[in-house]
This record gives sequence, C-alpha cells and structure tokens, in this order.
Amino acid sequence: MLVILVDDTFAESLLMRHSPALVPLALLLTAVLALSGCGGSSGSSPTKSPGEAPLQIIVPGTDTVVGPNRLVVALLDAQGSPVGGAQVRLRFYHTDGPTPTAVKSEVSAMWLGDTLNLAQPVYAGRPTFDAPGKWDVEAIAMKDGVQRLSNRGRFIVKARADVPNVGDAAPLTRQATLADAPIEQLTSERPPGDPDFYRLTIADAIAQKKPLLVIFSTPAFCQTRTCGPQLDVAQELKQRYGAQMNFIHVEIFERPDLLLIGQGEAKGRAAVIQWRLPSEPWLFLIGADGKIFDRFEGYAPASEVEPRIRDLLKL
Repeated sequence: MLVILVDDTFAESLLMRHSPALVPLALLLTAVLALSGCGGSSGSSPTKSPGEAPLQIIVPGTDTVVGPNRLVVALLDAQGSPVGGAQVRLRFYHTDGPTPTAVKSEVSAMWLGDTLNLAQPVYAGRPTFDAPGKWDVEAIAMKDGVQRLSNRGRFIVKARADVPNVGDAAPLTRQATLADAPIEQLTSERPPGDPDFYRLTIADAIAQKKPLLVIFSTPAFCQTRTCGPQLDVAQELKQRYGAQMNFIHVEIFERPDLLLIGQGEAKGRAAVIQWRLPSEPWLFLIGADGKIFDRFEGYAPASEVEPRIRDLLKL
C-alpha cells in the first residue's frame, strides 16, 4: 500500500504532483495532449492566411521571473498533434503593460526533441522580461518550407523566483549519499548508474570550491518521461567534464527501492522541498563560488547544457 506523507502545504503540492500512485504515466500524457484544447491561449490570434488554423502553444513553465529566463513552450497543430523539428522564433507581449499589442521582444528557440525517442513538440528560448505581470507569447514556426503562426499563450512573470535562481547562493543541502545508504535507495534508475553521482552532498561539493552540476529527477516515476533521459544527459556530460567539476543526482522520493515494488511511503526528499521544486526534472549549474550559474526546468539536451558548462568552466 502506498501512503502519501506531507509536511506542509508546499510539500503536499509537491507530492500531489509527483506521486507515482496519483499520476499514472499514460493518463498524464493523455492529459497533456488534452490541454491542446485550451492551449493556454488568450488574447488575439496572430495574422494568418484565410482558412489556416493557427498552431496551438502551451507554456508549461512554473517559475518565470523578471530578468533572463529559459522559457519552454510546446507546439501542437489544430488537431492536437505535436509539431517538432521546426525552426521557431518566439514573440513576447506584456499584456499588463501600456502597449499590450506591441511586440516587446523576440528570441529564437531551439527544438529539444532531437535527442529523445519521442515526438517532442518542445522548444526552449532565452527571453528577458523587464516587468512582472501577465505576458503573452506567440510562435513563428518554419518547417518544410512553410511558415506558420501560433495563437498566444498566457503566462505570469513573477517579481522573484520561488526556485533558487541564477545568482542566488545554492542551498547547502546535506542529502543522503552512499555513506548513508546503498545506491538502490538513492535513485529509482534501474539498474543504478554512475555511483559518483551519489558520493557527495551538495554542501560538501560546494565546500570544495569546484563547479557543480546538480540534477533533481525521478527516472522511474517522472510525469513527463524526461527524467531518465535528463539523467542520461548528465551522465554523458560527466564523461567529458568530470575531471573539472562535480556531478550530483538527487532522487525526488525517499526509498525508491520500496516504491518500485509497490511498498513504502511516497515521501518527497527534504532536498526537493528545501529547493522548492514544483516539477521535475530540474538541472542546476553552480559555480565555484557556490552561486547558481544557470538552471533548466524540464528536459534540456546535452547540446543546450554543454555550452553553458563551457561558459561556467571558461573553456
């Protein structure tokens, strides 16, 4: 029997989002596609050719703030089918501002599905927002020589991040390591991967004054099927940069070994609550000074993370 334990309101929200008992994978993926019916759209649609249905845009991010951001969007066609492999630019409108119909900024967005064995319609851009409030985004997608526009997706820009943000001191977390438990209790990945990811606490790694990559993910119980691939990305990057920086994986749940056989309690790890993570996976790059250099919510391929590692290491 699976029992849900909660410590406070935030922990309850986290566990409701992550519990393997409450979010069966197939149902969750069906629900994501069902979202295409509303698409997060609001505001006016962009100009389009007569009879052409706009693409639908979904903005799944949870912690968008004033300043630089990594913003992820999903694109679906009018029938709800994923639109992957396009060249995409994102336009932003500050709907709470004095000129809500004027384009505030425009950025390119990279496709994140080229390294996943999935028809991923997901793209990431790097916009900067100058004010909190309601914002809209629309996509201009070029694929197979045809340019298409999307409707507008509404999202909220906050004055300050809930999750530790770029420039913040990373929480000095002392999560369980191989000194405390066997690897099967530290990760839901089966078979467990590189044990080096479980040798150091975050606090001890930061004390070494060495750059650090931290990934929070639950490969066996992930809502989006990207936690395992994201851990694979981290393991791949460690093979190239392990001599220059530390790498740590933090599992979302306590005792994943019991959860995998339908026993135990779906209890979120204290580290996840300390970092106030409302979703998974999350990947953080931390400098030798202990400050967060960059952060990635959701899946980020090696082709996106590696250039930021090279920036961090000044290579």
